[in-house]
Amino acid sequence: MLKSYEAIYRQGQLRWLHQAPPTSDEEIRVLVVAEIVEAKTPTKHHLHEVLQQAWGCLGQVPG
Repeated sequence: MLKSYEAIYRQGQLRWLHQAPPTSDEEIRVLVVAEIVEAKTPTKHHLHEVLQQAWGCLGQVPG
């Protein structure tokens, strides 16, 4: 059965947030969970505006 323990890793040391796992000479696996910050949604542009800014290749669209 698998058990999980939470710790903060700082300066080469683990600081257990709750009860530390029992010490033993068994193999352990460490899973690092890192928070991923979502990128801001880019401002939406009309295709014509994007092309005009990028290349200046289109004339004015009526309307």
